[in-house]
Amino acid sequence: MIPISPGEQCIPDFIFGLRWGVLSEEVRQQARRCLLDLLACAVAGTSTRVAEVVRGLALRMGGAPDALVLGTEQRLPLPWAVLTNAFATSALDADDGYRPVKGHPGAFVFPAALASAEMAGASGQQFLEALVVGYEIGMRAGLASHAHYPYYHGSGSWGGLGACAAAARLLKTEPEVLTHALGIAGYHGAITPMMRGIDVPAMVKDGIGWGSMTGVTSLLMAEEGFTGTPSLLAEPAATPLVETLGRDFQILDLYFKRYACCRWAQPAIRGALALSQKHHMVPSAIARVIVRTFAEATRLAFPHPRTSEEAQFSLPYPVAAALVLGRFGPSEVRDDNLTNATVLDLASRVEMVAEPRFQEQFPAKAFADVELVTVDGRRLRSGPVQAIGDPDDPLPECELEAKFIEFCSPILPPEDVRRLRELALSCDDLPTLEPLLDVLRRVRNQ
Repeated sequence: MIPISPGEQCIPDFIFGLRWGVLSEEVRQQARRCLLDLLACAVAGTSTRVAEVVRGLALRMGGAPDALVLGTEQRLPLPWAVLTNAFATSALDADDGYRPVKGHPGAFVFPAALASAEMAGASGQQFLEALVVGYEIGMRAGLASHAHYPYYHGSGSWGGLGACAAAARLLKTEPEVLTHALGIAGYHGAITPMMRGIDVPAMVKDGIGWGSMTGVTSLLMAEEGFTGTPSLLAEPAATPLVETLGRDFQILDLYFKRYACCRWAQPAIRGALALSQKHHMVPSAIARVIVRTFAEATRLAFPHPRTSEEAQFSLPYPVAAALVLGRFGPSEVRDDNLTNATVLDLASRVEMVAEPRFQEQFPAKAFADVELVTVDGRRLRSGPVQAIGDPDDPLPECELEAKFIEFCSPILPPEDVRRLRELALSCDDLPTLEPLLDVLRRVRNQ
């Protein structure tokens, strides 16, 4: 037996005891919003090179037909389906996040919950219950992880606990097995060196793909008798986090992204768009762009990205693209669409300055102040701009739905985009997830 802390005794009760009907409408609506947004990210993400690579690997491995692999009609064993779908969901860096841990819980939990719900024949309500459970466990694990490890590491270290919890709820795991599984997931979670991935962007994607797979694989291992150490949530310091389960819902503190890139660049994009729209600015009128922001954001230094990942982890490129094109979405970070000469020319004239006043507020707040210096000598300032989508500056419903349409429309026909939206927002009424899965089987990127 693993020694269980007093606080950790609450975990199985919460994971298996949470019921949709007793949740507040605020929490229920947030779960629907999360599902809508994650579906958009996952559908659009299937078209990326990283999703193609991982999907090809998984299909080559083969195995039992447990769950759908997005972008195909094929089904693979639970771990492989979760791995591929987690990479797709995080591929565009457009998935939700939680500021206190500078990480992304939804992209871990959604693939694990979707695949497990398919295996279990779960209803839409049961799927959403598991989604909420996964968020609450994962976000608390993130807080515990960042308190335990002093340097900035990626979400892979803690997200697997959320994936494990969601899967355990749907697959009706025994409580003692769950305790071992959470310990295994935490022990094998990747302590990814986050700033290395910022300085040299690649397909590693914050450890999300492997972290989600680790969560469900840990559950399967525990069911076979594999034992684990106490999880991060068993530590005394985590007891206050665990004791608030079911009373304090961290899912309400998520942010939602509007653009397909690192959150750190999004205040600058918002500021640039606001200035362009206010002053009817055309690219040829801009001599220089100065972005004052927090120090971490100035590390996003790829004015001429060669890959989708470099485009997502750039600040000059998305700011320039927003000023030239009036948008920054999935099409602007495609590997084969990074050669717009006007965008690249303006990106080379974007300067980044670390601003102490913004540094003091990071990571709780992410601010930028954008200045356009025009060819005729004017200096136009946005003033401090926060990334839209934070809990105190939420993404309006119309913007969330506009993002959904923008992300899904290149992949699915209009009738399927409408149908998927309807199913996401009424998922709790579905007797099974089959209608949702039926639409997702028509996602094609091979």
